[in-house]
Amino acid sequence: MTLPIGTLLAALALLLVVAALIAQPLLGPRRPAVLPESQRDRLERERKRVLRAIREIDFDQRTGKLDADDYSRMRGDLEAQGAAVLRALAGLQTTPVTRDIDAEIEAAVAALREKPDLSRACAKCGGQVSRSDHFCPHCGARLPA
Repeated sequence: MTLPIGTLLAALALLLVVAALIAQPLLGPRRPAVLPESQRDRLERERKRVLRAIREIDFDQRTGKLDADDYSRMRGDLEAQGAAVLRALAGLQTTPVTRDIDAEIEAAVAALREKPDLSRACAKCGGQVSRSDHFCPHCGARLPA
């Protein structure tokens, strides 16, 4: 029994499409599965490890598993490691300076208030308001159009 040539060509095309889909991840660019760890992340992980170790030896000393000499030696070593990690963290450049949006808005409002078009007074409080104001900047009363 022979298959028609059209069926064979369709099966071959389907096979090629499936093979391409399966091979695509293998032939694509290599990317790391996990982003490389930054120095800050490494130091934060070390800081947590040192804190955990200090808590553990404190617990061991309270429960009598460590004598006083071993405890003081181990605690001193861990405190020195922790201090070194904290100094390294403090030495890293802090996060990029973020803009203080609230301060920028307040500065813009203050700049606008410095140059008011004082052409009328508020009926409620008597404060000077500009022609473009819809509300009194002093008391908040609605101004007539």
